[in-house]
Amino acid sequence: MTDDKSLQEFARIFRCAPEMAPTYVARIHERMGHEIPMASILAAMKKIAPKRLSMDTIIDRLTKMERAPARTRAPKAAGDDIAVEPGAGPASAVQTTPRAPRRPKSAAAPPKLSAMQQAANTLTANWERGRQHGLKPPQMTVDRFV
Repeated sequence: MTDDKSLQEFARIFRCAPEMAPTYVARIHERMGHEIPMASILAAMKKIAPKRLSMDTIIDRLTKMERAPARTRAPKAAGDDIAVEPGAGPASAVQTTPRAPRRPKSAAAPPKLSAMQQAANTLTANWERGRQHGLKPPQMTVDRFV
């Protein structure tokens, strides 16, 4: 976006005359202490509700955006969606390969453990941790312990 178009966009969002937009942008740069890219200013303005939009809220949003690290998406692994056969002609240059089949949701969830099974797991883990620290915990069943 050219500077003129971005200033017009600023004036439209800030609801001011296009002639006043450079003055307001200069004021934002002055209050921030350094020059801010116009794309960042517009992004901050778009996140603020129109009734709350003011110079103070823009400055607050820009400082908040500068403090937070920029979010990025994880790159897709190469070859997840498309496989190209070596030496293939132009008619069959790109072939899509299906992804690995997904497990049904019911298979992903482990069965609920009863209270006695949960207690057994906890006691076994605690007794094993005690043995690793040099203690000699009793050898008893969970039923007897409870």
